[in-house]
Amino acid sequence: MLQEHTNAAYLRALADGYSISAKRPGDAEFDPLTCTSTTAFHALLLPTSGQLSAWEFKIEGIEDDE
Repeated sequence: MLQEHTNAAYLRALADGYSISAKRPGDAEFDPLTCTSTTAFHALLLPTSGQLSAWEFKIEGIEDDE
């Protein structure tokens, strides 16, 4: 049986038109996914590939920090 992708919720939200933010390893702030490096897109798609697993993501408007 296939296992759901680690970042499936973020990929679905992106497909549904939500904005996704990403945080580089060691950074304090989240930045819009479209303003980050292409590495963030790789981390979203291939999260288990080495250092890429250290990136964090959130869905704007749903997972905003309090």
